Amino acid sequence: MLGTRKGNAFTWQSWKEVDERARHISFGMIAMNLAPDIEAEGTVYRFIGIQSKNRAEWVISHIANMHQSITTVAFFDTLGPDAQKFIINQTEMTTMLVSKDYVKGLAKLKSEDAANGEGKLANLANIVVIESDVSSEDRLSVTEAGMELFTLEDLYKKGVEVAATSLMREPTSDTCSAFSYTSGTTGDPKGVKLTHGMLL
Repeated sequence: MLGTRKGNAFTWQSWKEVDERARHISFGMIAMNLAPDIEAEGTVYRFIGIQSKNRAEWVISHIANMHQSITTVAFFDTLGPDAQKFIINQTEMTTMLVSKDYVKGLAKLKSEDAANGEGKLANLANIVVIESDVSSEDRLSVTEAGMELFTLEDLYKKGVEVAATSLMREPTSDTCSAFSYTSGTTGDPKGVKLTHGMLL
């Protein structure tokens, strides 16, 4: 189903392998309270932001979100810091899942937001890093910014640990699978709600 390119060769994961990993990551997300309930517009949401280049782990994490009715908020490189802060503040998300090249920048953004007294990133408390080989420098930057750092493997292992007592919170057709934000070139970014029903 999903392939990862290394050199000229691809390493493939079957649907069964992807589903097993996504389910256990989803159990870990809930057990670690990475996507708490947010009440807005008469609806209860759960949000997790994802930022990385195209890769298998992006898709697996999005599927994990779907298993728990968590709404994925995709972040992309052309979003500036103001747009990032606006989106995180508007959704009140507590967790960003990123590849390791974004860790230091996100920690800096959080620290500057606190130092300036803006408070737009006050709810952001967790960084989940796709890779397991996180540098001590990056770990320190997250800690100094007042956040916790986990790896995707940490979530998976936690999910395996609690699997026997965990359940999936399956979405309905009206559940938002994702919020897709504009880049905010003409003002604050606008979020488009994409429900599971729209994707069928």
